[in-house]
Parts: sequence; structure tokens; C-alpha cells
Amino acid sequence: MVGLTTQTASSSAVSATSVAGSEGSLGGWKLYRAGGAVIGRGAAKPTATRATFQGRSGNFSLFRQLTRTSRPGERLVVSLAVRGSSERSVCVLVREFERDTRVGFARRCAALRSSWQQLRVGYRQRGNGNRLRVTVYQRHAAAGASFEVTAVSFTRPSLRVTSTRSLVSSEPPDTQATKPIPPGQIPKQDPARAPSSPAPAADAPTGKLPWAPPALTDPTTILVSNSSSTVHLDSSRDYVILMPSTPLTAEGGLSLVGGRNLIIRGGEIHNDSPIASGESVDKAYGLYLKSQTGTVHLEGLWIHGRGIGQALILDQGNGATIQMQQTRLETLHPVGNVHTDGIQTWRGPHRLKLSNVTIKTAGVALQTMPHQYEPVAIDSWEYRNTNVEQLTGDAYALWKGDHAGGWWRETHTNFWVKNLGHLAWPDASYWN
Repeated sequence: MVGLTTQTASSSAVSATSVAGSEGSLGGWKLYRAGGAVIGRGAAKPTATRATFQGRSGNFSLFRQLTRTSRPGERLVVSLAVRGSSERSVCVLVREFERDTRVGFARRCAALRSSWQQLRVGYRQRGNGNRLRVTVYQRHAAAGASFEVTAVSFTRPSLRVTSTRSLVSSEPPDTQATKPIPPGQIPKQDPARAPSSPAPAADAPTGKLPWAPPALTDPTTILVSNSSSTVHLDSSRDYVILMPSTPLTAEGGLSLVGGRNLIIRGGEIHNDSPIASGESVDKAYGLYLKSQTGTVHLEGLWIHGRGIGQALILDQGNGATIQMQQTRLETLHPVGNVHTDGIQTWRGPHRLKLSNVTIKTAGVALQTMPHQYEPVAIDSWEYRNTNVEQLTGDAYALWKGDHAGGWWRETHTNFWVKNLGHLAWPDASYWN
């Protein structure tokens, strides 16, 4: 594992000169809506800094300039420890500024504990000579709320592999198995036409799937198109999502919010127009899934193009299972204005299952941070016949972060990676 410089605060806290006011400075930190005090050996050599909210309700923070960027595309890991008596979350935010314009950010949040806990935020630099600022903040704070932070440090991880061979197996899965179903070729036994209450799941269109589609109860069929590519669903109902017979090319791809059990079988999402600097990154999404409550069955999809920054985004805090089979994801968006990922999860899911999936990426293949915004209950994740090809030397092919929510169980069968850059974060042992 990559070593990080850590400072541990003394448990015998001693207050030194305090700073109060809407914005002050203490121990290298500036304060927003907070009073501050050094903790430990005094103002000359503090081991930590305490921030205390000076309002009735709202947000307060500490912030400071960290360093100047020097190598675009290189990752930094920012590290500090926090503690506090409140159970509310505290967040560490790293932002990059070109003059007065924010050009990138990364964030990690965790519930406060009475004991010290280490928080690390990985960030990929966007430019050369830009300012990096780190902010530690708490939102929706009550009067008198406080937290303590140690001095901040940063490292440049040096993990790099010389081999482009497999983590687990010596050969990639059968690539024929990962070819998508041609657009519009929906199985004859369509679950949308099945009898209601309850309906059996449809048979697989080709071959034998390890995971059958979920049984649907009185499903609603929705035909999506370029003019109806953002759909809000009832979380107590089941749906069949029918893709158009031609590629879906809507800006931002397909967004599905809510719903219980969902089935998507066959179809193509394509975008060949990279976003410009300052444009919202969600314009480069392929498929965005948020807040489902049952099982989402994805089968025979092809998501690809130079305009695809993240092929699959998962925002799943309601216990959903996401299963993807016989699917190909190609995130070929140039790195810079977008954090290019094959699959990115920042909340959940409870279960993630991949089988016969190929991911080809100009950045990171699997960016898995299921606890990024708050701890989420996770059962287990499973990768079968997963084939990853990385096209850049300036990123990790695999990225995994626990964000203080704890590591989760994973099983890998025939999990193959061809990487040009770093192989895995925190290190390859977390992926074996």
C-alpha cells in the first residue's frame, strides 16, 4: 500500500491563542463562520486545530492553500485526520483553481467520531501552476458544533506496474460473449407483455445468463428516445425500459431516477462530442441510475464514443442490486474536462454484479467509492468474465475507496486487466 505521512494529535488538548470572527486565521488555516484554537503543544507547534461554529445553524469550515499543481494528469492524495463529538458528517474538499475559476474538485465525507480517523482524498491535477485549496467543512451545523483536524499532508502515489497481465487470469474472457445485442432486438418473450401480479422474468435472448432478470409485477413499459431521455419513476413499481431502434444520442445519455425492478435489454448509447471547458460533466454521462429500490437488469448494451466521460453512473442509496451482463462500455472522452470512468459509483449499490462485461477506457475503468457521501449498507459485489483495457498512462485502471464506510466483500472470476498506467488503488491486493 502507498505510504502516507500521518500526524496524530495528542489526546491531552491544550488551547492556545483563539481566533474568532466570520473569517480569521489559525495555524495556517483560515476560518469561515468559526472560532478556532490550536490543540496540543501550543500555537508554535500545534498538533491539531479546533473549529467551533459561531452561528445558530448553517455551515462552517477551515480552509487553506495546499500547493501549486505541476503535472497535469498526475494524482495527488491529500491526507488529514479528524475527530469530533457530533455524529454529523464532516467533509474534506480539494479544489483546483486557475486564477479565480475552479477547474476541478474531489471530496470525501465521513461521520465524526470521538477518536481520530484518517481521511484521504485522491485528486488528479488538471493544469500546471494552478492553486490547490483544501477545505474541511460541516453542513447544517447546530450552535456550538465543533471538530478538530490535524495538519494536512499530500503525497504523489508511485504505484505502477510494469506488467500488463491479468490480476487473476492469464487470458481475457471470450470477447464474443461481450458483444452487445443489436439495437431494437428485444426478446420475443418480452416481460412487458407478461401477465400481471406477478410476472415471471423473460428468458435470456442469447446464451445462458448467470443472473436471470427480476420477476416483475404489473410492469409498465417505457420507450425512451432522444427527446425523452430523463425519466422519473415510481419507486414502488416495476418497469421495462425499451431502447430505440437507432442509437440514443441525447446529451447526457439516459437518466433513470427511481423505480423498483427495471429491465433494459439491448440498445446503444453513443456520443462523439466531448464537452468543452466549463460545461457540466453530466453532459458526458452514458447511463445514470439513481435511487432504485429493487433489481436493475442491464443486458446487451453498448455505450461508447469520444463524448462519453462516464459510461455508467450509480447513485444508489436505497438497497438496489445492479446486474450487468453481455455489455460493452467504451469511455473514450479525452481526460481533462471530464474524469473519464467506465463505471463510477459514489453511493452504493447494495449488490453489484458484472458478467461478460468489457470496459475500454481513456481513464479509469472502475471508480468504486460507494461510501463517498455517506456510509451505505453493502452486501457483496461480484465480477465474472470482466475484461478491462486502459488506453492512458496517467490514471489508475482500478480505483477503490472506502470513505470511512468500511470495505466490502468482492469475488472475482476471470477478471482481466490490460493497463498502460497505474494498476490499482489502494494496491492490487485489494482487487485479488
